[in-house]
Parts: sequence; C-alpha cells; structure tokens
Amino acid sequence: MKRKNGNRMSGLYIQDKLETEYFNGYLCYTKLSNIEEPLIVNNSLYDLCIIKNEYEWFQLFSSDRNYVLTIMLDENKDVIQWYFDISHKIGLDNGVPYEIDMYLDMIITKEGNIIKNG
Repeated sequence: MKRKNGNRMSGLYIQDKLETEYFNGYLCYTKLSNIEEPLIVNNSLYDLCIIKNEYEWFQLFSSDRNYVLTIMLDENKDVIQWYFDISHKIGLDNGVPYEIDMYLDMIITKEGNIIKNG
C-alpha cells in the first residue's frame, strides 16, 4: 500500500470540501506544470499520456467511502480517463486529503471500456 496526497502533483492546486446529496468529501484540482517529462502508461488496451504540462486532474476523495476518483483531462480539456483507486483509508493531513492506496483500481477509458487492475 502507498500513501498518496491530494497535492502530490506539480502545478496550481485548489481544494474544496463538498457535501451534497451524492458526494461527501474533498475535490482537489491540479493544473499540471513544471513536468520535466510526460508520463505514458499502458492501461492494458493502449498507451496513453496521463501526466504532461497543461493537463488537469480532478480528484474526489470520499469522506464516507473507500475510494478516490481521478478524472484526467488533456490540454484541450478532453477526458483522458476516469481512474478509481480503492483505498484502505482516506484522511486529512494538515488539511490536505490523502489516501492509502490498496492497488485495486478500475479505469474507465474515454471510449467507455472498463479495465480492472489489481
């Protein structure tokens, strides 16, 4: 398991607490910058870039469920993928949300394919 903070990426970072009928937790937004090299990963269907300057990540850290949803957008604001981390624990450290990632993941591609990892 690995600890991941909401503000772990380089760039403009904004967070807000959300309490709605459908979601309770923290929304973290990062506009990536100062990335030295793009990160290209394979999602078991194809290679795709998930980290690059000008990309945007929206992360939803649930307060009452054990998951974090990361929605990744490219520089044109097109969805790259929806990435669900199943978490052992979600908490706050100095006001910043974090998760203990169990490496049980589900990805929904921009084409709507569902990929299970872990």
